[in-house]
Amino acid sequence: MAKPTRDQLAALIALWEMAQADHGGAKVAGKFLLGLYNGHRFPFDLTDLRVLDAARFHQCLEVLRMDYCPYEEVHVTLGRYCAPDGKPLGFEFEHLAYRLRMKKAMSAGAMKLALRDRAARQNREEASHAVRA
Repeated sequence: MAKPTRDQLAALIALWEMAQADHGGAKVAGKFLLGLYNGHRFPFDLTDLRVLDAARFHQCLEVLRMDYCPYEEVHVTLGRYCAPDGKPLGFEFEHLAYRLRMKKAMSAGAMKLALRDRAARQNREEASHAVRA
């Protein structure tokens, strides 16, 4: 289990950013990352990679190399390098699955509850930091 290389991190971040858009390649990038996040719930059809251009395909291969013997799970790695607080992006992955209408994604009601709980947790953390300061 080695830490990700600079190229692997760059590929992971590029695919995550691409997955936030709304086009065919973005959907493939999102489904690919969801497959790494939880392959049982979000299986990925490898033939979908044919939609990507060569550069994006190679980014997927870099991320797959990184995940072959991972140092940590993909949502944890992304959180460490992309989230302002460095926390895992599990919720963001769940939201991505919801947006992509994946079969085993959270329901709309569950997503609303999760959003409310997340906002309440963030408010508590901010209040706790303010008290300490």
